[in-house]
Amino acid sequence: MSAETSAREQGPIGGESPEAGSNVKVAREQLRVAIVTAGLEFAGAEKQTFYMARALAEAGVRVRVYHITNGGQYHDALRSLKIESTWLGRWPSPVFRLPFLLASLRSFRPHVIQSIHAYTNLYSSIAGRVLRAVSVGGLRGDLMACFADNGRFSRYLLTWPDAIAVNSRRAIEQIEQARLVDPSRLHFLPNVIDLDSYQGCAGISIQAEGAEYTCISVGRLLPAKRVDVFIRALAAARSAEPGLRGAVVGDGPETARLQELAADLGLLPGALDFLGLREDIAAVLQQASLFVFCSESEGTPNVILEAMAASLPVITTPAGDAADVVNPAGAGYVIPFGDVKATADAMVRLARSPALRSKLGQAGREYVARHRATSELGERLVRMYADVARTSARGRRGNSFALRAALDRFKLADDSNATCSAACSEDASDVFHVRGTA
Repeated sequence: MSAETSAREQGPIGGESPEAGSNVKVAREQLRVAIVTAGLEFAGAEKQTFYMARALAEAGVRVRVYHITNGGQYHDALRSLKIESTWLGRWPSPVFRLPFLLASLRSFRPHVIQSIHAYTNLYSSIAGRVLRAVSVGGLRGDLMACFADNGRFSRYLLTWPDAIAVNSRRAIEQIEQARLVDPSRLHFLPNVIDLDSYQGCAGISIQAEGAEYTCISVGRLLPAKRVDVFIRALAAARSAEPGLRGAVVGDGPETARLQELAADLGLLPGALDFLGLREDIAAVLQQASLFVFCSESEGTPNVILEAMAASLPVITTPAGDAADVVNPAGAGYVIPFGDVKATADAMVRLARSPALRSKLGQAGREYVARHRATSELGERLVRMYADVARTSARGRRGNSFALRAALDRFKLADDSNATCSAACSEDASDVFHVRGTA
């Protein structure tokens, strides 16, 4: 995707297309996108936020990021790319944050305001209405988790924005079944991975051949992540393969209980390490031979894509879109929820076969390179914005002329095949716009 490089005067953000025959000359504007997110600390959604901002900036889009929590690894990373970020969290509630956000957005004059999380959709939707900008909301994780976190207010968070970008096909199916949102307003925006951080050299050896750990699990230590299943499965697998060692990466309220469970099962000390929160995930993954994920509630787990990028075979539950990633890739095994025996059997099978680990690990990395690399993200986002501008009421009425003039700067290929149902193939490289029937 290319953008015109010559600088042009920026026209007004509001207003309609000039009448035919008028002498008004309208400059093509640089597309401006504001991203609203919870924070910029080291976590999955925050990593995707950084990838989006970087991809848009590299595509020639002006980007600003607005965040509720202060600081974080990705705050520094954005600053190194000269992408401006603004902290909203010095005020304790949305009532006070919104006026500050609106004042800042008025000076930036965004064409698109995109939210990353469901609960930040409040900001993007209200700001979009006030400023006559297109608003794109977000949903990460499944619909049930959204309602658990936001209660009945979830309905408004999902219906107020002009469109919703969803990182999980399962969540799209849930929304359609609940008839909450017109399918034409749902866009599948899959998580991506920066392959430059992963050398693809893991997954071919077990501990005796150099790996520090046989099995590794990464994620927040929350009840829904079911790390207890991983710990029990490791203990069971060691009865067949006593040399197996495991590692748990992450922190959270379950830490003490999980450590007590590991001690009761005879895994401490020596057979299992709790490594805490780590920012060097790529390096940690490459100390292991296989990845185990036992969660019960997900969208599209970032960490599974990271394990596949690191060439690790994956053992996972079918939470969210996990099965829809691992099975087509041929990257590992999908195990029923809470099945300790099946998880342990898969661990043993992989631990005993370096050739199988290598085959599955290589297949996973190739899948990520083809379908989930960051290189296509900028074009995916611009295509989504163009689609929303074309189909939403605000895109047709609000700042449509300015937005379309800005989008005209991009040389997009024919996107007639860019829309399909939520069940369409991963072979399509663009954002998938859900219309019910392809």
